Amino acid sequence: MKKIIVLILARGGSKGIPNKNAIDFCGKPLLVWSIEQAKQVESISSIWVSSDSQDILKIASACGVNTIQRPKEISEDTSSSESGWIHAINEIKTKGLDIDFVVALQPTSPIRESADIEHGINEFQNKNYDSLFSCATLRDFTMWKNENGVYNSINFDYKNRLRRQDMSDQYILENGSLYIFKPEILLAHNNRLGGEIGTLMMPMWKSFEIDDLESFKLCETIMKQYLLRTNSNYLESLFSMQNKIALVTGAARGNGKAISEALLRAGATVVLVDMLKEDLENTSKTFKDHNLDAHSYTCDITNYSLIIELKNYITTTFGRIDVLVNNAGVTYSHDALDYPDEYWEKTYQVNLKAPFNLAKELGKIMKEQKSGVIINITTIGAKLGFPDNPAYGAFKAGLRHLTKMLALDFGKYGIRVNNIAPGYMKTNMTKKSWDDPVLRKNRTDRTILGRWGEPSDLAGAVLYLSSSASTYVTGQDLYVDGGWSIKGL
Repeated sequence: MKKIIVLILARGGSKGIPNKNAIDFCGKPLLVWSIEQAKQVESISSIWVSSDSQDILKIASACGVNTIQRPKEISEDTSSSESGWIHAINEIKTKGLDIDFVVALQPTSPIRESADIEHGINEFQNKNYDSLFSCATLRDFTMWKNENGVYNSINFDYKNRLRRQDMSDQYILENGSLYIFKPEILLAHNNRLGGEIGTLMMPMWKSFEIDDLESFKLCETIMKQYLLRTNSNYLESLFSMQNKIALVTGAARGNGKAISEALLRAGATVVLVDMLKEDLENTSKTFKDHNLDAHSYTCDITNYSLIIELKNYITTTFGRIDVLVNNAGVTYSHDALDYPDEYWEKTYQVNLKAPFNLAKELGKIMKEQKSGVIINITTIGAKLGFPDNPAYGAFKAGLRHLTKMLALDFGKYGIRVNNIAPGYMKTNMTKKSWDDPVLRKNRTDRTILGRWGEPSDLAGAVLYLSSSASTYVTGQDLYVDGGWSIKGL
């Protein structure tokens, strides 16, 4: 598979509009539009934003993409895009990443769609181009050139003028929206174009660039009129997990299996982690049979050295980790007055210590990439009192508070940490209560919605907290409990 990267140069300075890549454009920072368009293209391996502005890099990190600090000396109004691309490519190569070709998006030309990017990539590959640029036909334009104060017609004969509609298609406008090139072309010629050059034709209305307030208003009007009204992929883009790498513990069955399936169906590559080897392999096979990108990894997460091995596997195999879901848990019911030390220790190891160690080690990868999401799965019992299970409630409560501590400590690295607290879900862990008609009814009656939860009920919460839909959410508790935790009478 070709290693295709998207590279977005987004300077902090601007002659026309100060810090324009960070300003609000149709409801979100201008830069975000290009990032979200790129995220919808499945063939793209990774997305990189290069900027001299910390504000812009923070926006990029919040979107879950890679960032590169661009030196000031190549970030001036007089600096070329080539200098920025060359610097970024060299930085990416120092991380040991191979690049077959680069898709360079101009964030100040936001009126494009993911389909335009896909079309450009297909043209580039199918016709074996070395470089490609986006453009529009100038059929309806009569162009003149000023030569020492004398204007001469360029694309038409003014002495034998044709209707504009009948003019030749031989002239095109390089609109700057998108470039695709092989790194060796750029590095050899200090030019984005070289070798066999192709074109990506776009309609003229997609060729406007934001350079001043007037063009800003024009582009915003076009975006609202043509794209936002018709783009049925908006919600899909908002919750998409395309090109994301996720890891779910306790993934062989129950809630973990449902969480993994949700992430997979949203487009993520998911590493399924569990101790139950046979169940894990069966679950992984089921997902693969449905063409979902699942990878099984048998691991005892209470063993710190095995967590290090898991981290090394992630780094070697995928090179990044975008989402960690600490779902694995155990429960041992027993009267509190003679609660066995063995139960207490086992519960602590799985329900609190392992999630911390996983967050600590995988968080180091997230820190390097300046983005990541950690979701801890706790329980309503982390807030409410339940009988005869002191270890489970205590350590899930500890995990709930650890969520807030890590959100505070990891936030500066672009890592968001949140907690999902399920109510009573129909899983192997709750089978004893479900099989008892009295206990089942008692727990059903405690909910507002009048039913137990299904593992699939966690899908929406997980996708919300994992995706771009929640880029400003961290340190929070999200209860998926049918209303149990807020019910009075």
